[in-house]
Amino acid sequence: MLTPPHPRPATEQQARLQVRLLGAMDVRDADGRSLLPRQRRTRAVLAVLALAAPAPVRRDRLIALLWPRRETEQARASLRQALYELRQLLRPLGPDSIVSTPESVRLAAERLWVDARAAFRSGAPAPPLASDLAALEPAFDAWREAEHARLCEAMPPPPPPSSSLRRVGQITVGLLAPRVSGGALAAAFAEMLATETELALGRSRALALRPWLELPPQWAAATGPPDVVLDTAVHGVAGGLSVTLRLIDLRAGGELVWAQRAERAGEDGRDFAAEVAGSLAAQAEVQLLLREAATVLPAEPGAFRLLASAIPAFTRLERQEFLAAGARLRAAIDAAPDYAAAHAWLAWWHALLLGQGWAQNTARHVARAEALATRAVLLDPLDARALAIAGYVRSFIGHDPEDATALQERALVVDPNLPLAWALSGLNHAFRGEHEEAMRRLGHAKRLSPFDPLEFFFETALSVPSAMRGEFEQTLRHARAGLRLNPHHSSAHKGALVALGHLGRVEAARPIAAALLALEPDFSVRRAMARSPLLRPDDRDRYAEGLRRAGMPD
Repeated sequence: MLTPPHPRPATEQQARLQVRLLGAMDVRDADGRSLLPRQRRTRAVLAVLALAAPAPVRRDRLIALLWPRRETEQARASLRQALYELRQLLRPLGPDSIVSTPESVRLAAERLWVDARAAFRSGAPAPPLASDLAALEPAFDAWREAEHARLCEAMPPPPPPSSSLRRVGQITVGLLAPRVSGGALAAAFAEMLATETELALGRSRALALRPWLELPPQWAAATGPPDVVLDTAVHGVAGGLSVTLRLIDLRAGGELVWAQRAERAGEDGRDFAAEVAGSLAAQAEVQLLLREAATVLPAEPGAFRLLASAIPAFTRLERQEFLAAGARLRAAIDAAPDYAAAHAWLAWWHALLLGQGWAQNTARHVARAEALATRAVLLDPLDARALAIAGYVRSFIGHDPEDATALQERALVVDPNLPLAWALSGLNHAFRGEHEEAMRRLGHAKRLSPFDPLEFFFETALSVPSAMRGEFEQTLRHARAGLRLNPHHSSAHKGALVALGHLGRVEAARPIAAALLALEPDFSVRRAMARSPLLRPDDRDRYAEGLRRAGMPD
């Protein structure tokens, strides 16, 4: 994508230094106090520096514009005096707001906003620059006219339409400039949050980010509106900050998709910004994918729509729907053979089919899961979900915890805000017998996304390390939480039965055993242990013994 000729500045609300050059010149700080220099030539120096910032301007250029008829030493002294006045005015913004060398000067004030740049980005007609400085010097008047012409000239050609640039399987998200109220603390935090949000959401392979209101109209018209926008409001409250985030679907007339509010006391906002952005990234992607699935499929859906339409089956695990989801994922790969995400989801589909006891040909599904997982990573080695699923396949099916660990650690480096990566990594540690670390990682997955559609999977996964630690009441709580959220997940039934067996509650185990046998009519302890990924003999014995004591057939 083409980029504007200036780096992205702060918005007017976020700025600590606001320089208005359209019409009469005005300069103010974040609280509205005037910082306009008294001397007209000092104002002119600031105008030149502000439009050039953060690039430097040569001293001899400033002298040629404002003191062309003075002797060299006198002109240099006049410039030094003007710079001294500017430093005194801008000192509250920081001691280094004006940075100078023997050859050049630049304006380095933090969070600078210049109205003329905003006009340039918006494409709106620009009124004359610094009209109160007209007739100051012929050379400066020529500079004003030249800069005005530059601001009003045609923009560069727009990029091609987004349909030709968008990767397979991306939802475009427009990032609106944060709305800020509450003074300098809130403005500074909003800037940090905007940066952290771009970093966090930018890791997702399913999302394409667009700094929406910062694009000039010509580019926006060429790329079209985003699918959804992220609206952020930052408020300075007594002793801290409050943030509200909303995802709004433009395709559905502005319908609200998801919203969250967070508050934090204190003035150190950097960690809070990273935390809010991480929570957003952990929850936004899956919410948007499920929303895609809820829309009506076109007559000939593409690869992404096919994949999205399969995802709800992973959250419900109803057998017929789940089998149909596998067919849709295969169709997605047929439509886009290099689509890494479709390979990864289908690999996980095969693994879940085996875990649910629904595989008619175990060896075939094992081979397909391993081949698909390997292919997904080859197609996109920076797809965190593909890496995490490949690790799970190595661990759950291949019983290769070392290879699984390497893949999952890479997934967490690529996207540390992906809850599924933390959950699958936690399960791998449980399979290895590292139960405390398993519980820590699974707990982190839940904290990242407390209302995740896969929460049932996270709860059921927590029942594994707690059972292996002999904490059977806790095991039962996790397994029952998983069953409440999804009664079709066979592993949750097994976790509850292991706990009830060791607790000696055989009567309480009967209805759960019946429900498991309805899901898996061929279930037996021996079959379960033949495919169990648990590696430590003590863990395997404890798991099998709990099932037997609960009355499951051997």
